[in-house]
Amino acid sequence: MRRYSGVCYDAHGPCPRCGSERVIGFGWLERTFCIVIAEGGFRDVNVRVRRYMCKGCRHTFLADAPFYDGCLYGKPVVDLCLYLAASNPFNRVESILTQYSGR
Repeated sequence: MRRYSGVCYDAHGPCPRCGSERVIGFGWLERTFCIVIAEGGFRDVNVRVRRYMCKGCRHTFLADAPFYDGCLYGKPVVDLCLYLAASNPFNRVESILTQYSGR
């Protein structure tokens, strides 16, 4: 997960509201991709996601990034948790994730 630290996502498609290709960069948003266990506690792994504004309808949207809508953490982390939770009780999932951290 550390390879994601500081990565910037700026690829985008057309405006999701009106379909226009006329968009301009509108700043950056920092999002937490995941949290890792590090020396002395927990550490956030953050990525930067470019914000865009449509010149046609003035709608703002984010660049394509590895996040599900309404989810606070990255897709690989969420997918792993869902996969583990499908066949393990929550306390076992926590134990497995702790093992992945190398502790």
